[in-house]
Amino acid sequence: MSDKVSFLWLMFRRILSIVVGVSTAFVLTHAVAAADTRARDGKYCAIRIGKAPAGQTSPVLAKACSDVSIKAAQATMNTQYRMRMGDQGKVATAGIPIMYWYEHINYNDQGRINAGFAIIEGGDGPCDAAGYRVDTDFWWARNVSSVIGNNHCLIAHVVNRAQNDADDFTINWGERGLWLERFNDNVDHFQIHA
Repeated sequence: MSDKVSFLWLMFRRILSIVVGVSTAFVLTHAVAAADTRARDGKYCAIRIGKAPAGQTSPVLAKACSDVSIKAAQATMNTQYRMRMGDQGKVATAGIPIMYWYEHINYNDQGRINAGFAIIEGGDGPCDAAGYRVDTDFWWARNVSSVIGNNHCLIAHVVNRAQNDADDFTINWGERGLWLERFNDNVDHFQIHA
């Protein structure tokens, strides 16, 4: 009887280890699949944001990405924006570029590297003293390396992903925004203003 119990116990442990192994593989496969859904939506992104009360994130009015071109991303974003405004009974207004994000330092090596690029448009006009707060998405939080401001957006208050470090960058062409230093590939959000 003892040998039979030992045999059954051994078989139970083997079956249990197989079940645990298969379950672990299943969980890991789905975790990787979930992580893949957070991958870049496309190489080129266009994001239109609105103004927000102090200390809050600017609302995303429309966002589109494309692997084809920045113009394709902008066209899709503009269509989304017009549809959203129409659904709300509002008139769609033109956004203006207020910031550009680059995947690599020195503005993707001044365009010599074909890499991630995003245009951020202000839906409520150029930057003023309050400006806009732009949150990065999962991919950009880990990949933005240089930025340029536009339409009076001269300063970016950059906050890291852990939200325990921040610094102000001048973001005119060729200034401190050409390399985000310790915030390289580590940005939670930008507060951009005049």
